[in-house]
Amino acid sequence: MTSERAVNGHAPDDRLSDLEARINRLKDEQSRRLGREPAKPVSGYGMAFTVTADLVGGLIGGAGIGWLIDRWLQSSRWV
Repeated sequence: MTSERAVNGHAPDDRLSDLEARINRLKDEQSRRLGREPAKPVSGYGMAFTVTADLVGGLIGGAGIGWLIDRWLQSSRWV
């Protein structure tokens, strides 16, 4: 059985750090090309608001779509 290092010459941790560096470099190049500054990290409150809005919007949207489909197919609850 061959080890991961013997197969490609790099340890898995080396490949992961290389991938992260390449992704960050490409993001910076794209930001410069588009004339934008690199994205800033999202605050805790911003993330909480986004998650809450997604959950509430998903529930309301799903209920609305379900209601419309029920009306269109003329179906109702079984109980």
